Amino acid sequence: MEAILYLDRTGCPWRYLPDSFPPWPTVYGYFAAWRDDGTLAAVHDALRAQVRAAAGRDTEPTAAIIDSQSVRAADTVPRASRGWDNAKKVNGRKRHIAVDAMGLLLAVVITAASVQDRDAARPLLWNLHRASRHIRLIWADAVYTGKLSTWAASMKMTLCVVARRTPSRCCPAGGSWSGHSPGSASTAVPSATTRPCPPATKP
Repeated sequence: MEAILYLDRTGCPWRYLPDSFPPWPTVYGYFAAWRDDGTLAAVHDALRAQVRAAAGRDTEPTAAIIDSQSVRAADTVPRASRGWDNAKKVNGRKRHIAVDAMGLLLAVVITAASVQDRDAARPLLWNLHRASRHIRLIWADAVYTGKLSTWAASMKMTLCVVARRTPSRCCPAGGSWSGHSPGSASTAVPSATTRPCPPATKP
């Protein structure tokens, strides 16, 4: 376990594990077995529940925030799994994550950086739905507008789009959110099918 934590912290290749740890094939063997049988996910979920309980929250969250970040890929990353993010000017991969209101990780999807956020949001929400059955509210920025609200509603989740300098609006099934682009000084006007976000009650 200490060897796995060391590698996770430093980001070094398996073969570069210091001699003070067991041989890297042995360490990787344990890691792969725990990954595949769900042990690592179970440990992570248990630790997250303890942190939430210590903060006075329910152990199971009911709301999540989704977002993405493009990161430059190392030279060892195959071209088939990397891409160009024109907005961020990054050649690499993109991590799409869902976190709870405390910023604790709930779900993650890794894609090439060229993949659009709204396209990767579908598998991300699906992973979130499988891992956290109590999630009912999803906060996201304006990049995630469109048909994603209908997809979220099919899993009993409400997508709440939060635009800069404007009140957030939630998109129910089949709903939409209309307004000026994020950062505009003008006031955005929600469509007739949107509704205000529910009040936050320690999600």
